[in-house]
Amino acid sequence: METNAHQESENQKVNVKLENLGIINQNKVVLNVNSKGSLTLFFSYETIVSFCLNTPTEHADETIKNQWSTTTGKLLNDCQPDKSKRLEQDDFNKALTKAFNLLF
Repeated sequence: METNAHQESENQKVNVKLENLGIINQNKVVLNVNSKGSLTLFFSYETIVSFCLNTPTEHADETIKNQWSTTTGKLLNDCQPDKSKRLEQDDFNKALTKAFNLLF
């Protein structure tokens, strides 16, 4: 399934693209914000479990430690196979908040 939506506010255009990753309850959402950059969010069910930020000056690629089912674990392995690089929930939430703040 692929969906595109556009939102404009205060001269800021956001292009949103939703893509199913081939397994039920595993989705990717890409937010492209004008020339500021993009933020790719990986969802397991309704939870963001990984993200990739790309701006002209910043790059971040973070994945949370698994605390859920094997379905989520498979997605986490795809996003970040090295489990030692995954973040605790609080650190992941801080990094994700920073990424959103850079774009919005």
